[in-house]
Formats: sequence, structure tokens, C-alpha cells
Amino acid sequence: MSLSASKVAVAAALALVTAVPALAQDVDLGEGFLCCNMRTNGKEDPKAKITAAPPAIRAAIESFKVARGMTREQVIIAIGYPMSSENPSLDAKEWKYWLHSFSPFNVMFDAQGRVVSVESDPATLDQVFAR
Repeated sequence: MSLSASKVAVAAALALVTAVPALAQDVDLGEGFLCCNMRTNGKEDPKAKITAAPPAIRAAIESFKVARGMTREQVIIAIGYPMSSENPSLDAKEWKYWLHSFSPFNVMFDAQGRVVSVESDPATLDQVFAR
């Protein structure tokens, strides 16, 4: 699945989960993206969380990118959960994602759970990191 197809799939899944809370279950979108119900169990609208975010964070989420200062939850809203097989704990300081088979990237968090950096090759960073 290409990045643009993944973006469409994530947007569609978010819209579906928001419109029909009963469907707010894990949806595997391939390419490492997993849209669940944004840890809200269908009780909260993820759009409200996006709207409440600072403008730079909101813009990054809407463009399916990670930005410095994002919380773990905002990263999940923007690009989905990291693959559980490579990330056994969501409390880890580093989450590993795969954009494509040969394009891994790592999201690095500080002690407060905010993004401090994203590490990858320049081409991948252009697609996943809002600078």
C-alpha cells in the first residue's frame, strides 16, 4: 500500500469510527497502520482532540505527519499505532514504524511522552516528519 493510499485508508477509518462508534474496533490498514478508536473506546470524538491541539500539531495530524512536541496520543491519531511486534510497550522512549518495506523510521519521545525527534533517511523524513 502506498503512502497516499494509506492516508486515504486512515482518513476513511477515522471517519467511519467517528460516524459509527459501534464499529470502533481495531482495523488493520496494512503498512504498519492500525486505526483503533484512539483509546477512547468510541466514547470520544477524535476530531475534538484534533481541533483542540495547537495549530502546528493540528496541521501535522491533518497531513498524517509527526511533529516535535506531539503527545503519544497525537502521534497515534496522526499515523496510527506502531506495530506491536516491534514495539512491545507504548511507554517506550522509541516507537518503530515502517513507511514501506525498506523505509523504517523511529519516533523518539522525552520523559514526558512528547516527540523530540524522528529518525530515518531524508526521503522518509520528508514524508513523515513535519518540520
